[in-house]
Parts: sequence; structure tokens; C-alpha cells
Amino acid sequence: MSYRKIRLSARALTVIERHIERFEDQDPMLERAMLARLQRCLAGHAVPQSVDLRFYSHELREAVRYRLAGYPEGQPTDPDQQYALWNELHTAALEDYRLREGPGVLYAPEVEVLRW
Repeated sequence: MSYRKIRLSARALTVIERHIERFEDQDPMLERAMLARLQRCLAGHAVPQSVDLRFYSHELREAVRYRLAGYPEGQPTDPDQQYALWNELHTAALEDYRLREGPGVLYAPEVEVLRW
């Protein structure tokens, strides 16, 4: 699969937004910031960069994997199970697009600084 051929859609952004909501208790600040970038791109106020397309394709694929794992919304109640499920599905979604986690891969530099 290639993230380079992906086209943004309002429906997919809604899927990603709902997916990110499942992590609200873990404060997904970086994900919300990237979602805002994607919304600006979809509205025509910015051109999606490679990092935007990588984030978009990865989060969309991760959301699909959660649904297929039996979690169309929410996640396991046990924190250890939450992490194990996220780690498995997150890693698989990265592998689907042949991505390696690291600076500038899923988060734009101006979003990455929010981590600190």
C-alpha cells in the first residue's frame, strides 16, 4: 500500500476523529493537532504534505483494524489490554504502509514540538 496515492475525504476524517476520541483519557493532543491540519487541507486552506498523508492513511487503517478487532468504538477497559491492543494494531498499520516510527513520520514538525 502507498500513502502517496491517498485522497482526503470528509467521511474518512470523521472516521479518524471518532478513532482518536477512543483515546481521550490518554490526551491525544498530537493526533488532534494533525486532524486540524487535515481539516484545513480538506477545506482547501493548505496542501497536504507527505506527513499529513502518512498520518491520515495510518490512522484510517488503525481505525479499521480496531473495528475488525471488535472495537468499532472504545477499547478494552483493562489498561494492559488497551496498550497491548493499541501496540499490535498501531504497529500493523505502520507495516501496512511500510512506515517506521520516528520524528517527522506521523507528525509534522510544528506538531511534534507539542510533545514536549
